[in-house]
Amino acid sequence: MSSEMTGSIFRLNPQVWIESFDDGAIVFRFENYQMTELNTTAGAVLIQTDGARNVEQVASALAEQYEIPLTEAVEDVTALYQQFLAQKIVKRIHPGQDVNAGVIPTSASCRSNLGIVLREEDKSGGYLFNPATGRVKFVNITGLFIWKQLRDGQKISAIVDAAQTAFEGAPAAEILADVQAFLGDMISSGFVSLIEPV
Repeated sequence: MSSEMTGSIFRLNPQVWIESFDDGAIVFRFENYQMTELNTTAGAVLIQTDGARNVEQVASALAEQYEIPLTEAVEDVTALYQQFLAQKIVKRIHPGQDVNAGVIPTSASCRSNLGIVLREEDKSGGYLFNPATGRVKFVNITGLFIWKQLRDGQKISAIVDAAQTAFEGAPAAEILADVQAFLGDMISSGFVSLIEPV
C-alpha cells in the first residue's frame, strides 16, 4: 500500500446525495440517476469524508470506532476509496488545491439537497441540518438569502443578480466571490448539489 494513497484527501462528489441508516447508507448520483447501497463500514467512511482528513486519519477514526487494528482499517478504507473513485462518489483533492475557490461557473446551477432542514433565527441567519450526515451549519443573513434562492435549482448568475438587488451598494465582484465561496462550502459539506452546465 502506497503512502501516497494513505496521505490522499477526498471530498464527496457534488453530484452525490447520501442517506445514512443504522445498517449502512444509500448513495444517489444525480448525473446518471444511479443508486448504490453501502454497508455500515462504507457508509461510515463517507460520513468521515469531509475534504480535510486524509485516508489514514479516516482509517484511524474507524479503527477506534470498530476496535480493529489500524493496519486493517487502512487497507479497508483504501480499498473503499478506490471503489468510490471508480464509481465517481468521491473526488481526490490534490495538494494545495482549494476546493471552493473559482470552481463554480456562473452558468452552472445549484440546488439544495433533499432532506435539509432550515431553522431560521431572528435577524441573524439560521441553522441548516443535514440528516444524512448529522452535520449542522450556521448561515448568516447573506448565506440565508443565498440558500433561499436554491429551492428549485438556480443559476449562479441569477443568484448573484438577486443578491446585488437585495444588498444594494455591495460591489459586484465581492457578491460573486461571496456567492461562490458560500456555495463551494455548502457543496463540499453535502448541503448543496452543483448542476454542471450543459
